[in-house]
Amino acid sequence: MKKIKLYLLISFLIVCFSCKNGTTLTIHNESGKELKNVTIETGFTTIKVEQLKIGETKNVFVDFDKNTSKSDGIMRLNIKEVKDTYYEFGYFSNGVSPSEDIRIFIKKDTIEFK
Repeated sequence: MKKIKLYLLISFLIVCFSCKNGTTLTIHNESGKELKNVTIETGFTTIKVEQLKIGETKNVFVDFDKNTSKSDGIMRLNIKEVKDTYYEFGYFSNGVSPSEDIRIFIKKDTIEFK
């Protein structure tokens, strides 16, 4: 009986410490040109993608454990090559990450978030 309790306790601790509080963003460059200086801002961290080649896909992880304010917010995508504009997406509440990962498709004339 003690072995079962110990096994359950260890299993529980492994599951708790292996979970990450965050969201994976998958960025697809379908714009037909190389992109540099793509950033994602959350209000508590900024993630920079230095280079995104034509047709390239990159995954970045937004770690919500760094969010000490536990406030509401929205993520912002900045692309320097697109007239210094930004796109808001990915609302989060009480410092908790969105429940699903987000895919970003950068196309010639539009940005899609799925």
